[in-house]
Amino acid sequence: MNLPLKALMPSCRSNGDEVTCSTSDFRKLLYLLLVDVPVDEAWYLSTYADVKKEVDAGRIASAADHYRLSGYFEGRFPSKPDVDEDWYLKQYPDVKAAVAKGFTKSAVDHFMSTGAREARLPRKMVVDAAWYTMRYPSAKQRIFRGESVDAQDDFERIGYRHGWMPAATPGSTGAIHSPSGAVKYQAHR
Repeated sequence: MNLPLKALMPSCRSNGDEVTCSTSDFRKLLYLLLVDVPVDEAWYLSTYADVKKEVDAGRIASAADHYRLSGYFEGRFPSKPDVDEDWYLKQYPDVKAAVAKGFTKSAVDHFMSTGAREARLPRKMVVDAAWYTMRYPSAKQRIFRGESVDAQDDFERIGYRHGWMPAATPGSTGAIHSPSGAVKYQAHR
């Protein structure tokens, strides 16, 4: 079923590359996108005791319903994040030290409590160096100047935090970066 955007989001206004809408319409759109996100009911309820209490009392239908209606907006995870413990501790020496001192239990615990909000990668992502340096000329310049070792290093330290992709995604044109650094998304037609 392909509804026109206006029917789904009546407050939607488009002005070239920018789209604005009400918070209510934005939440509706996100809910529809989150329907396809798998929620591990058992893990979610054992991790978030407050949600379990609400589900047990019948005030919330399920962990999945909670995640889609509010958990996503609260920064909760739908399932246990796939964190490469060894890679994460090697990549982030401050976390390794915090684990050794007992300030946090593990890489997964750190990622869930603060790492995701700090835009830390949970595991190494494969970077297509040729595509990455072509798509993001500033990365190529940093590598040339020796500020980044290679495309992998640039992505892990800088690109990921800018929302850059490590490689082309199938069926997508991806982000186009203007000289000012603003990110514009080109619609796939």
